[in-house]
Amino acid sequence: MRKLFDNLKSKLRMTQFTAVSICPGNIKEKVHLKMNNSTELFDASLIHSPFCLDPLIVGVKSERDLIKNVKDFELIYSIGKKPDENNGEAIGSNIAARMLVNFVEFVDIKDETGLLLLSVKKSKIFQLNMIERNELTLALYLHYLKKRNRRSINFLNNMCAVYSYPRKVILTVIKTESHFNIFPMDFVLHLSEEKFLLLGLNENNRSIVEIIENGKMIIADAAPSEKKSVYGLADQHRKDVKDVKNLPFDFLTSDLLNFPVPDFALGYKEIELVKHLTMGGHHLLVCKILNEKELKPAEPFLYHVHSIHLLHLQKNNLVYTVV
Repeated sequence: MRKLFDNLKSKLRMTQFTAVSICPGNIKEKVHLKMNNSTELFDASLIHSPFCLDPLIVGVKSERDLIKNVKDFELIYSIGKKPDENNGEAIGSNIAARMLVNFVEFVDIKDETGLLLLSVKKSKIFQLNMIERNELTLALYLHYLKKRNRRSINFLNNMCAVYSYPRKVILTVIKTESHFNIFPMDFVLHLSEEKFLLLGLNENNRSIVEIIENGKMIIADAAPSEKKSVYGLADQHRKDVKDVKNLPFDFLTSDLLNFPVPDFALGYKEIELVKHLTMGGHHLLVCKILNEKELKPAEPFLYHVHSIHLLHLQKNNLVYTVV
């Protein structure tokens, strides 16, 4: 275990996230929303996502009446089942992190359903033991300090909490007569019942103007085996692709919009922007799903998890395949 710990600490000098392969339905973690005026826990596992980093904002699907007059909330991240609050933060509890959040805004999506935007105040993380997690968090802090990108311990704890639930990696494709771009994201929430897709896109993204003006995009699910190709597109957030022939993979054509789709995609959704709003350093894009198509059923998807959380899982014999 010490060797595994040292390997991870070395890895944390480069990145705080790890890419893993997970089949649909096999996510081990749960996220529950708790209101300050109630002891009831609401399962938010499949209906929540981070949408902004600065400030850190998490969105949760909710009915407007459910959160009426409530300002303070808590998000509880657990492993395997509903949080064991009777056991609290004791050793052996299945709670991975607790996050205190405040109401920011309610964004209407469809009928009385909307997105509850919550600003993160602080998080407490419980993975590993206190010495191990503090040592790893300090390693991250010093890593960012060395790169002159200072991150507070509170921010690093918040990110560990947020990524204690796996975040699916998708590719976004935007195409107009004069612009084409493709880039990876993991701030995404699929509301299957409402047929909406919500994205948190950095304000510095090269394509944000085209997305807002044109409104149509492709969201493609990435195969873990193509992690290298996906990560190779990370720089496209700040520049556009001049020619698709320069990319190291081929494209299919989508059914409705006739947009290019990477040939390794597991499936795709054709979407149209309905509304957007600015949240600090990110834009929230609320999109309607026009069409969706599955290309490779029953294949695992590419996800990100926090490296500290991954080590905690491995220590408890709960394994995701690292890619």
